[in-house]
Amino acid sequence: MEERKKVIKTIYGYIDSYFKDETQTKSPKMVVAISELLKVLVKF
Repeated sequence: MEERKKVIKTIYGYIDSYFKDETQTKSPKMVVAISELLKVLVKF
């Protein structure tokens, strides 16, 4: 359970920094990959 929380926190932190970084090219593929990953985690 704790491990899962840590993974989710890491992913949310990554997404947060990803969207805050305006210099980074926001590839739609990356966004899709992240949302797919979140969908998988929610099923835990």
